[in-house]
Amino acid sequence: MMIAPIYLDATPLTERRLTGIGRMVAQLACRLAQKREIRLFCRSRYIDLVGLTPHSAFHAGLEIVLNPSCVPPSGEDMQQWRERVLALAKQPFDRELASRSTGIYTFLRPGHRVFARELTVHHDFTPVLLPKTHTSGTRSLFTPLCEDNAILDDHCISNSHTTAHDLSWLAGVTPNRIAPLLLGPSLCVEDHLWPTIPDRDESLLVAVSTLEPRKNPQFLLEWFLASKALPECMTLAWAGPAGWNLDQGTLPVSRGKRHIRFLGMIEDIELCR
Repeated sequence: MMIAPIYLDATPLTERRLTGIGRMVAQLACRLAQKREIRLFCRSRYIDLVGLTPHSAFHAGLEIVLNPSCVPPSGEDMQQWRERVLALAKQPFDRELASRSTGIYTFLRPGHRVFARELTVHHDFTPVLLPKTHTSGTRSLFTPLCEDNAILDDHCISNSHTTAHDLSWLAGVTPNRIAPLLLGPSLCVEDHLWPTIPDRDESLLVAVSTLEPRKNPQFLLEWFLASKALPECMTLAWAGPAGWNLDQGTLPVSRGKRHIRFLGMIEDIELCR
């Protein structure tokens, strides 16, 4: 008898920029597929992807089979890994098989059941708790999650104890159905991408994050420029794209002998170097 595969929501892999959640999904898919067959599925319709991302060929209604024999090595650049996976053969989503399988949603979940057993990975509830830091479209996605959808899961995975607490009081999920798990790094998990030991620069700090209000970059930047715990001559390099509703021109860039450089999106191997 065939063991039912695990279905993994790979919708975040279709984003143009592979940032935090997308990188988590890539690592999760890689780790699961190294052990057993999984099937990636997408919740976004083709009409909603075309023109916005180069990955619109993978859309709702399709699935990608990933198993130990075809999963790309995990040690390579995550962007390249994503490209190789999404280039694999696609087939129609098998609804009958899905109804007998476990499904893992990686960002939100629908208001109806699809799989025999369902789990959702929850990252944060800032669209509800800090609504001014998100677009109206993002805020509207979290209303049904809190009111009706979250309780449909058999179990929930939260990436922090704070999010686990929010799942209980905001979405009504009982604590015994929530597992707080720290997701860990998404860079150089098994091997270092840079082929030689990099030189350590004691005068350089690196921050990796999207620049957006909910990440509170102003706090870190002001601390860096004013802290007495750091040497006088220091540089902070911020790697990551500019997010929503951020006027980068208002962010400080230097004070005395301390300087801030905004690098934007850079390849993993360059970040490691």
